[in-house]
Amino acid sequence: MRHVVIMAGGSGQRFWPLSRESYPKQFLTLYGNRSLLQYSYQRARHIVPPHNIYISTRSGLETTIRKQIPSLGKDRLIVEPVGRDTGPSIALTCLWIMRKDPEATVMLLPADHYINPTNRFTETAKHALRLAEKTNSIVIVGIRPTIPSTAYGYIQCDLTGGKKATYEHPVLSFREKPDLATAKQYLMEGNYFWNSGIFVAKASVMMEQIQDHAPEIFKLARLLLDLPVSRFRARLKTVFSKMPKISFDYAVMEKSKNVVMVEAKFEWNDLGSWSSLDELPGLLKDENILMGKVLPLGSKGNIVSVGKKLAVLIDVKDLVVALTDDALLVCHKESAQKVKQAVMSLKKGKYASYV
Repeated sequence: MRHVVIMAGGSGQRFWPLSRESYPKQFLTLYGNRSLLQYSYQRARHIVPPHNIYISTRSGLETTIRKQIPSLGKDRLIVEPVGRDTGPSIALTCLWIMRKDPEATVMLLPADHYINPTNRFTETAKHALRLAEKTNSIVIVGIRPTIPSTAYGYIQCDLTGGKKATYEHPVLSFREKPDLATAKQYLMEGNYFWNSGIFVAKASVMMEQIQDHAPEIFKLARLLLDLPVSRFRARLKTVFSKMPKISFDYAVMEKSKNVVMVEAKFEWNDLGSWSSLDELPGLLKDENILMGKVLPLGSKGNIVSVGKKLAVLIDVKDLVVALTDDALLVCHKESAQKVKQAVMSLKKGKYASYV
């Protein structure tokens, strides 16, 4: 049976001050009239029925998730007792689903991405699911790059060994976020794709790959598989806290020789920082992106979010201005990636309560 798991445990620090530890990016409405999590759930419903949709998250976010997705089934919320990154998180998710459906095929979908249009996403998702069902591969969705971006990881594919008609290509390697010169080279070579972080595979294949490439995670996760629900929950924190903190990309994907990429047929953006909003169609208004009551006079290229307050901008350009009841961010758009560094500094100092 097919299942979709929405990965909603991130912190989205680069969208501070709107995004906080207790109310991260996936809960924000950055475009349209829904939060990023609500849009993800809506997309998932085009792939599988509601009882086959799960949300994986970290402890402390359960109440907000239930408020935003009130129809989510009681046992469809998978809560990590402590943060251990996506490697242990995906192991826990596969175990959770395999307890009821050992033959499950799972699609892991980040909660905080921009994807459009839904029908083309659905087409790509079902294609990836079919491929995963008939093979023992991990299928990853790749995005054909439009610019030499340094903000994304890349997937190197063998375009001669796949199926061009169905957009399926064997994966040769995964590459970290490159410098600009390398990103330009990737774009020119044509066989590098942005890594969307959307994974599809049989749950059993995921666990086999974890066993092969991250045995420490598998050994601990395996202790939970055959436990009854009451003992599973009781032992989860003890077992999970012993797992190494590592991403699924590092733990498995970069080592596996059993990965196939399906090329996306939809528009995509991982919304990694305030400046990424510039790339979303339809947000530009009067040469600025404005959220709230904003009067821009002689100003352009700005991204402004002020909640219920009024902001007046005079003769400024290319700024990010984000205001909440207790904090204000002002930076150049080209420095938006540094917001995460600012948040880390806040955590270490006397302003930690503002994170």
